[in-house]
Amino acid sequence: MIRNSAAATIYSWPVAKISMRKVRRTTMPVLPSSLSELANFLDFNVQRYTCCQQPFFQDKVTDTHGKCSIIFACSELIRKIVMLGSDELHADATFKVVPSTPPSRQLFIMHLIYQNHSIPIVYVLMESKTEEAYTYSEYND
Repeated sequence: MIRNSAAATIYSWPVAKISMRKVRRTTMPVLPSSLSELANFLDFNVQRYTCCQQPFFQDKVTDTHGKCSIIFACSELIRKIVMLGSDELHADATFKVVPSTPPSRQLFIMHLIYQNHSIPIVYVLMESKTEEAYTYSEYND
């Protein structure tokens, strides 16, 4: 039902769509230039991105070459799946699609297997694919 048909002809859907897009852009945060900047943003806005009322962003780790990786997981989801009886863990880092901004080289995902279904539980965006990025990390407090 159109309440004001005269106004509706002047203010068309394409015009409204453009206006809404402009307003949305003003509320979106600026894209960070590095994973470290993204981690700092997420650390500051921890309640904005949650899963099961808990922070989804977990931490940032840095390898010996100074390359950053950021970890996302929902501890409550992991706990629930383990309590259901899942005891098989798989890891996968074969994804070819990663964000170009902030620059990322690898997406590493850990999955729990429950009733023959793979459930992703941990996501790690990585700046490096080197062995150091996987084996040595220093927690950033």
